[in-house]
Amino acid sequence: MSFFGVGNPFSTPVGQKIEQATDGSLPSENWALNMEICDIINSTADGPKDAVKAIRKRLTQSAGKNYTVVMYTLTVLETGVKNCGKAFHVLVCNKEFISELVKLIGPKNDPPTVVQEKVLSLIQCWADAFQSQPELQGVVQVYNELRTKGVEFPMTDLDAMAPIFTPQRSVPDGAEPVLVGSPHRTIPQTSPTRSSPEQAAATVTLSESQSSKLRADLSPITPATSTYSTNLQIRYLLHANDALNNLLLRHSRFINNRNAATGVTPSAILGAAMGVPAKKDEDDALIDLSDDVPDITKLSVKESQPDNPWQLQRRVRHVAQSAATSRTENTKIG
Repeated sequence: MSFFGVGNPFSTPVGQKIEQATDGSLPSENWALNMEICDIINSTADGPKDAVKAIRKRLTQSAGKNYTVVMYTLTVLETGVKNCGKAFHVLVCNKEFISELVKLIGPKNDPPTVVQEKVLSLIQCWADAFQSQPELQGVVQVYNELRTKGVEFPMTDLDAMAPIFTPQRSVPDGAEPVLVGSPHRTIPQTSPTRSSPEQAAATVTLSESQSSKLRADLSPITPATSTYSTNLQIRYLLHANDALNNLLLRHSRFINNRNAATGVTPSAILGAAMGVPAKKDEDDALIDLSDDVPDITKLSVKESQPDNPWQLQRRVRHVAQSAATSRTENTKIG
């Protein structure tokens, strides 16, 4: 499908909500509006198409100008993918729409690192979630092409992220769940509600054979507890490793952006992968062929620091002595 539709995409009901939810003057994301947008997409026939058009329009008109609006729009898009159905997924994972997202972080706009990482993270997450669905292969193709061309994706823990597919309810609304296993047990009314001191003492006191049997029953639990603790530690270490790798990757991108003379920016790498030629730096020319003449008025002379009064007096004496000596020699010669 083509996303270049006619008319104002913000005139539709869902388009109006998207325009309100992505207002740059908002202090933070409006999650109530985001969920209302998802409800409109799921409940109307034209909701998915109108929402995608409004999101694309919002991104293209704000790229390079207001990245707060861009981040709010990407949040609306991410929320829609996680809470809407297949019709919305098909439109979002279309190769043409994903290519628009890639152009958003290209060298022409040169967005901040947080926007680049957000777009690349969304593409990576969707490609992993939809890789087995034939109708949603557009995002998978773009993801594989970018990786082949050398684009680095952020370190993302896909297992820790919220799932895109929400499992269907196994119990209808209003119905009570059926417990599988033993039937409900009821406590007889004749049982005492409070134990006597003799009964409490009898429950605490154990014979030697009972103690041995209890130890034998509890012995298999100790290795299982140790194994669970080890697995939990390994899981924490893996999360720490991912966080460290992500931090190192961000530091490397920061260094590349700061040292533009020796390296290239992430947007330039993405532009090279997309086949966009990089701009040549005119300052790197060995010979200056321009006709520009430097403004003499801007040239400044470094002012010397005032001398110490003692040093000034010493210099005056030295000059006077030199002058007197010169006059004496001239008199002798004459």
